[in-house]
Amino acid sequence: MIEMCRNIENGLDDKEENTQFNNTENMKYYTENIETIVQRFNTAIGKIPSHEIYEKTTKVVKCFSEVLINAVATNYMQKFSDAFQSFIGMIEEAKNDPDSVLNFYNYQEKLDSFHWAWPFGIETAELKKLIENASCEEDFDNLMVSFFSKNRLEQMNVHIYSMLPRKHKIIFFQACDAFRDKQYALANNALFSIIDNLLGEVLNNKGIMRRKGIFDPIISFYSDTYKMNDTLFLFHLQMLSNSINLLFEDYDFDNRIKLNTSKTVRRHLSIHGIKYSNKRSDTVMLLNTLCALLDNRKYINPFKDEIKYQKKRKSFEIKCKQYVLKNRIAKALGIFEEK
Repeated sequence: MIEMCRNIENGLDDKEENTQFNNTENMKYYTENIETIVQRFNTAIGKIPSHEIYEKTTKVVKCFSEVLINAVATNYMQKFSDAFQSFIGMIEEAKNDPDSVLNFYNYQEKLDSFHWAWPFGIETAELKKLIENASCEEDFDNLMVSFFSKNRLEQMNVHIYSMLPRKHKIIFFQACDAFRDKQYALANNALFSIIDNLLGEVLNNKGIMRRKGIFDPIISFYSDTYKMNDTLFLFHLQMLSNSINLLFEDYDFDNRIKLNTSKTVRRHLSIHGIKYSNKRSDTVMLLNTLCALLDNRKYINPFKDEIKYQKKRKSFEIKCKQYVLKNRIAKALGIFEEK
């Protein structure tokens, strides 16, 4: 094997002197010899001094790499450069288009970090601008308070009221009164009771109080079962799910409770009298989450009574057969193309 290394080394010296040597022949020559070295390497390694292995094989591999790079550079670099520039152009175009899928991934990432569902009545161009101007969660909360002007809040509340089941209308009406009087803590508890009940509609075991993660199997079913040409509602569901997961986070009251977000509104803490939020931005966020939940009910309703919480696995799962859900979804939403 060491003799082979010497032969290749001599061959390298000869090839370096002949600058006109064909790249293809070089690659074939080095490849064949390197393959042979590799085949014998394991059996011969105990017989060859390590410094010679290192010196000889390093030179072979280095020269082979240079030949390969030169061949690629000579024959393909211009094509690669043209394709890469075209790709960069496509990315820049997508980044500048507020409605592109690329930007929707960015919206989801940012709204998840800010714990907001898709803001009611917002245009994508305006959301893109607001996200770019927000350096942190608190900044975005303040921007949302400004975005939800008195007129826009009234529009959202009318929209919510029109979609609410009759049993929730009276408590929502009183929550709106409390909000106008800046009694945000009172409004929050009323809104929590509505959101909690609406989420519970999908549960098979109604006595379960947990809500965090309740949308996980729904989102997984849609994304795993269907070819989603219209993916926007999945983005919206994911943002809504993230907002719900924050609001309905569970806490161990035996330990010191520390909140790591700008928002201090939590169902578990307020319903047990541990901590309340009296921030306008928190209540606006709750109203927006309720609105998003109602807007997405058509995608959630096929799963009514079919989500079961598994205590041992501490996760939500779909109880019924897939074909049952597919039939319900087809009836409620039309036929999706399956994967």
